[in-house]
Amino acid sequence: MADLHVDFLGKRLAGPVVAASGTFGFGPEYAGIEDAVSVKIRECEAPAEMVAREVAEKLTKAVVGCPDGVQKMSMAMPGLVQTSSNLARVVSDGKTVKLQCLLRSSVNSEKEALGDAIAAVFELAGAKVELTGSYDGWNPDMDSPILKEITASYKALYGKQPAVTAIHAGLECGIIGSKYPKMDMISFGPTICYPHSPDEKVEIASVGKFYDFLVDTLRNVPEK
Repeated sequence: MADLHVDFLGKRLAGPVVAASGTFGFGPEYAGIEDAVSVKIRECEAPAEMVAREVAEKLTKAVVGCPDGVQKMSMAMPGLVQTSSNLARVVSDGKTVKLQCLLRSSVNSEKEALGDAIAAVFELAGAKVELTGSYDGWNPDMDSPILKEITASYKALYGKQPAVTAIHAGLECGIIGSKYPKMDMISFGPTICYPHSPDEKVEIASVGKFYDFLVDTLRNVPEK
């Protein structure tokens, strides 16, 4: 069995210690978010089996080196995240360790490059990497003919300009657009709160407004 004992702050610990960012002199990173964050060290019984030191070190370094969070912002729409990665899960069955990352981008080539970068980090650590479940992004087209028409329809119906925006999330438009790349698309709907959760709900008052807007849009959709 590998010896993972570590002498730390005058104590002999059963396993290695990994300092959490924001706890040993880096509190300002979490100021206003997790002001009470802290790390407590205590002695514990060593488990019957432990990951070999070399494997544990490689795994820890790979996790630290894995690209995570926002990677690039959109130039077409200020404030919109264009490409990101989320190291979402790290689980173990006692014999193997499995990590899962969720990659999102409205630019497919950026998502592919990000996937290659993540794969390289873990392959250097000796891990087996699989890139699966990919679907195409939907890049905002501010010159879209249907966008111009729908903006005009909204103003005619409600007397004000609509808020034209985008979200950093997966939409069916990306999948449809990969099959029909020349299709001009727009996404809109009633007001929905807490989507994809048990608390998901729709604002009833917005449903009728959405229907009227949809009918007017179909009536005035530009021919191509």
